[in-house]
Amino acid sequence: MLQQLSELSRKAVCVVGLGASLLASGANAQVPVDPELPDYEPETVVAGSLKSAGSETMNNIVSLWQQTFQEFHGGVAVGVEGHGSSTAPPALTQGQVEFGQMSRPMKQQEVDKFKEEFGYEPAKLRTGIDCIAVFVHKDNPVKSLSLAQIERAFSQSGPDLLWGDLGVDDPAYRNRPVKLYGRNSASGTYAFFKNVALRDNDFKDTVAEQPGS
Repeated sequence: MLQQLSELSRKAVCVVGLGASLLASGANAQVPVDPELPDYEPETVVAGSLKSAGSETMNNIVSLWQQTFQEFHGGVAVGVEGHGSSTAPPALTQGQVEFGQMSRPMKQQEVDKFKEEFGYEPAKLRTGIDCIAVFVHKDNPVKSLSLAQIERAFSQSGPDLLWGDLGVDDPAYRNRPVKLYGRNSASGTYAFFKNVALRDNDFKDTVAEQPGS
């Protein structure tokens, strides 16, 4: 827990939940918590405001952290906004928030802008590992798709496809066009998917980019 909100007013924190796997569960062994670790007890009850902005996919967990903080510090007004990971660095640099939740690492130019403003780099706290999956309609007979097929389907460098181009033999589906959906460019999910699945190619123009997760 944080001791003083006045200290937070001088320091910004980037809370990072990294997108670390694609088409996989990303399960890791749990790290046991030391049973001797004492329960948190505030030395001083503080008041003020505590704001966060950035990754939409981290909204729920950040809200739970804030609610828990309020149980000890009821005079603290909290707020969280989620419009995509790329909105966190400018919000931190402009002093609009104390925390910036991101589902990707900060880019070097984002770190440089922050350091130019404050003279030091933002503190980074890795808080979890998330996973990106590609879903098809429940009635679609496709069983699995390789990364190469995902790249061919989504990447601007590939042609528009029918499901038959991806190995579907069912006559009800093989001549249907593949309709594509993805996250918008403000999202850390978009950046990670573009880097890992599309080998840094961009989305096809036919991908319907969704503003929310």
